[in-house]
Amino acid sequence: MIGIQNGALLQRNANNTCEIYLLTEQDTAPAVSRGTVTKINACRYCLTGIPVGGPYELTVTADGVTQTYTDLYVGDLWLLGGQSNMEGCGVVTAQDREAAAFPMPTVRAFYMDDVWGAAVPLLHNLWKSADPCIYDLYWKERKDSSWAKYDVPGQPPYDADKRGVGPGYGFAKAMTELTGVPQGVIPCAVGGTSMIDWSPDAENPGLPLYAVMLRRFKAAGGHVRGLYWDQGESECNKEGIEKYVTRMQYLVSCLRRDTGDETLPVVINQIASMTLPWINDKAHQLEWSAVRELQRTLPNVISNTAAVPTLGAGMSDRIHKNSPSQHAIGRAAAYAMADLCGMGGAKPMTLVSMRLAQNETVPMCLDLVLEFANVVGELRADGEPSGISIQLEGDEPPVFWPNIHLQNLVLRGNTVIVHSEVSAEQFKSAYLWYGIGLSAVCNITDAVGRRLLAMGPVAIKDYLK
Repeated sequence: MIGIQNGALLQRNANNTCEIYLLTEQDTAPAVSRGTVTKINACRYCLTGIPVGGPYELTVTADGVTQTYTDLYVGDLWLLGGQSNMEGCGVVTAQDREAAAFPMPTVRAFYMDDVWGAAVPLLHNLWKSADPCIYDLYWKERKDSSWAKYDVPGQPPYDADKRGVGPGYGFAKAMTELTGVPQGVIPCAVGGTSMIDWSPDAENPGLPLYAVMLRRFKAAGGHVRGLYWDQGESECNKEGIEKYVTRMQYLVSCLRRDTGDETLPVVINQIASMTLPWINDKAHQLEWSAVRELQRTLPNVISNTAAVPTLGAGMSDRIHKNSPSQHAIGRAAAYAMADLCGMGGAKPMTLVSMRLAQNETVPMCLDLVLEFANVVGELRADGEPSGISIQLEGDEPPVFWPNIHLQNLVLRGNTVIVHSEVSAEQFKSAYLWYGIGLSAVCNITDAVGRRLLAMGPVAIKDYLK
């Protein structure tokens, strides 16, 4: 029997019962101890009727063989895709070790060796992937890296239990808390990969990662609820920026076609900080900002999509987010995904308007008041609020002097008040940035720790009331 195994999470349908494809070798309907089997076509059937929850035991008789499956759950299943910040490089903390020692049974993972289990913070076990293109690539790169001298042949990699926390675990855990329903993830991310590597085209010159994701989707039962995506660092170049939106549109459209869900929800993470010393010129600064802006506005061109901010997160190295930040980002993504799916949650915070106001204490100065929607509680900051930049007409983008034209920022409710010495006339041709460049200091959040989306350049005149 293909499509089910011990420990699996079965995707629920609109009736809150399982919906999973069963494949047989003979054109004979399987007999099941729970639920109802409906024929789809030759050798392919659909099992429904097992309610949300678990764990369940299910006996299936097919092809003359009876098999009992245990520890089954019914809930929601999500694909995880992208590059290294989804795969995870966060250093394992004491809290991560505790979560792995005492996992939540209702949070599941279809690991990369095609084995189901309780989800733990280290989800992407590439070193034992069932797909040769990933397994071989991992060990080839490993042997050519500085890690090779620490690895023992025939054993897991040296850091297999020391680093590798991504946002997927925090996402799945938060989705369970938000919905009260078991949740599962299918980890598919591979570090360093580009949109070309994820192209659905058969003649793809990169890695066949889309085909791998689709194979794992089918192996996990042929139904998922959505895609959680973190990729974009590899697109921070002229071609990547020019083709980013088109490539994302194509990826999402193909995935919606191949999963049979034309409105499959997609949540993407914006790219975060990067401080590699050989990539610090103005061109690279603006390329990273350009990709973030494309990601911020992607929901305008791809329906049922949301973008989640990550800039300002703590880092474990010069390009990868640390474990606490990954969990927080995963929770923020869960809020966005739950909102897309009508399961509660909250939309990402969005800039909706700007207005000019006379400064309360220095009347000859104007304030720019930024109003945000979807704020949970009120805006807050750890220390002095940071991240806003103003670019006047004729200015260079302020990547190396982000606080030019600013006095300070004040947070009040759902607004950011920008104290400056800019005139009303200058504001009309100025631009706003939040998080310009490779590693801007951005620390504004709401009451549940969600960050503001990086943005810019945004024409202030388009938002002025």
